[in-house]
Amino acid sequence: MLRGRLLQRFLCSIRQLDTEATSTVVGGGYDPLLGEPIPVADGTQTGSSSRREKAAVDVPCQVDRREWGEDVLVGGGHDPETELILTFHFRDLERLGLVHTSGDLEGKPKIGARDRVERLKRMNGNTVVVFPDPPGMYVTVAEQGGWGIRRWGSPKRNLLIVRCRPERRGEH
Repeated sequence: MLRGRLLQRFLCSIRQLDTEATSTVVGGGYDPLLGEPIPVADGTQTGSSSRREKAAVDVPCQVDRREWGEDVLVGGGHDPETELILTFHFRDLERLGLVHTSGDLEGKPKIGARDRVERLKRMNGNTVVVFPDPPGMYVTVAEQGGWGIRRWGSPKRNLLIVRCRPERRGEH
């Protein structure tokens, strides 16, 4: 079966939102209706986040250009208006345990909205860019991007396209 491959590979350190740990934060928690952490009262007007994350996972990815032709800034810093588009291969996601293996979600990626991109690295592990938090660089959309070619049987998922933007206070 031909499932293709990524070009110009980088490693993306991604931290998944841990909804279970977030829901146990006293005075905060996780609101399943709104799909976001509840702020914890800390004497400020906005409060602090009760967000808890899983350990970072380094996932091979391809960093793509923005759809309207502007470069995604990768090497020289962080542009808060940049939309970061990352392409992951399902073969890598499966190998790293980032695809559901049973139930209603079987075959679907575990990377989704509200997960945070911490940094991009070269394949040798050298950091290219760190996304400071705040504002953070958060997954807004994760969608399947293609199917592999297969002679017999059903084709397998091939690519996962992930769009990320910095968090702006009051939006998450």
